[in-house]
Amino acid sequence: MPNPFRQEALQPDALFCNRVGEQRRLKDAAESGQNVLLHSPRRYGKTSLCRKVQHTLNDAGYACVFVDFFGVDGVEEIARRLARAVAVAIHSRQPLWDKGRRWLSAWKSFRLVLLPASDGSFDIGVEKARLSADPRTLLDDMLQDLAEFVRGGHYPCHVVFDEFQEITRLREAALVEGLIRGAIQGLECSFVFAGSRRGILKAMFQDRTRPFFQSATPMELPPLPTADAVAYLREQFARGGREISEDAAGMIVDKASNHPYYIQHVASDAYAVSEEVVGPEEIEQAYELTTNACVPLFEATLTGLTPQQIGVLRSVAQHQPTELSGKGFSQATGLQPSSIAYSRKKLLEEDLIERRMDRWRVVDPVFEDWLRRQAPDIH
Repeated sequence: MPNPFRQEALQPDALFCNRVGEQRRLKDAAESGQNVLLHSPRRYGKTSLCRKVQHTLNDAGYACVFVDFFGVDGVEEIARRLARAVAVAIHSRQPLWDKGRRWLSAWKSFRLVLLPASDGSFDIGVEKARLSADPRTLLDDMLQDLAEFVRGGHYPCHVVFDEFQEITRLREAALVEGLIRGAIQGLECSFVFAGSRRGILKAMFQDRTRPFFQSATPMELPPLPTADAVAYLREQFARGGREISEDAAGMIVDKASNHPYYIQHVASDAYAVSEEVVGPEEIEQAYELTTNACVPLFEATLTGLTPQQIGVLRSVAQHQPTELSGKGFSQATGLQPSSIAYSRKKLLEEDLIERRMDRWRVVDPVFEDWLRRQAPDIH
């Protein structure tokens, strides 16, 4: 039987673990035209949740636009991704496509192209309508085209901007924020701004000087409840022809610290190394496999930090201190308070550390465990 656990974003029709309340809140927001700021640590299932909700809304007659901002390298790329996402949303529903083609042909910024796929079908693509158009004009025109479509009122609309905080990495970040906010303000449409760098997102939506100040209702994805996760694991293992006890399933959840991605990853590895019964030995082996698979990502994360920031991160993992400004933590890191304060700011911006249960912790639980095991001699 195929492995029932997926390590990437779940398909909209896949079995979900919990998130019933979150789905309801997002659907209610869609129906009322309310904007939502959806945030959580990395790999918590935001993308899967948004696609699940949009799948339901699409069946209810909505035009659903999903734009992924991860890795955008410029203003023109944002405009291009937005244009393609709108075209795909219209093409995905034939009744909407019949009416939408006329609107698409009137775009000022991009024109629709059909690209042949290997299976004989066609993929949706876009290209600039005017090669000389500058990036700002492209984005402004595309946003106005989107606003015009929403105002048309033929279909209710729902838009997700995934990894929205990535626009702050651009040199033109302030311009992009202003253009997007100006175009969507007052539209009868729910926009979901989803992201994982929570410190940056909160600054975007809580700073009075920023365009998106208080323009969306905050909604944070919590860790998965233990009871729901255990029930989900037992059901999925049974689907795959494996037996797992309630205690063993709880061991997976505990190893993963209730983190959705790691629950899936450890369970997937446990399924792979087991035959009929999944017990503690298979789970320990699976956890090591999961950790080893993540080491390249952990090492890449450290590569992007300064030695001082790495020192603070390792000490947080090792000691889980109540304060980062005290004498004891300064002695543990060997750093001056000013260096610790600067490192703390950077680590918070990158969403690598957080204050949880009155202690400072590394956000990623497996990364924290790996750091702790890599540095047993830190005092």
